[in-house]
Amino acid sequence: MGKKKSEKKRERVRAYMGPTDAAAYMGISRRSVYRLMDSHILPYCLVRLCKATVRRIPVQALDDYMTRDMSMSNEEMLRKADLLLLEMDLRRSRRGR
Repeated sequence: MGKKKSEKKRERVRAYMGPTDAAAYMGISRRSVYRLMDSHILPYCLVRLCKATVRRIPVQALDDYMTRDMSMSNEEMLRKADLLLLEMDLRRSRRGR
């Protein structure tokens, strides 16, 4: 007849992931996920859990990012993210002068 509760839970698709889960999902390091979020390549939202505020990334954004850059290897994606971070650091240092 109907499905059990445990079966329904397993079928549920996660709409958001934390950085650790996103890193495992994408096959890159957690630090790289944070770099992508900080450089605004990966969108994220802030979620309040008790007294902590955590970042959550939409799974759709992860899928879009991976399919958009499918032609690039992980190393090329990381180089691209590193270059963007360097540009951001240069802009910040110029503002401080």
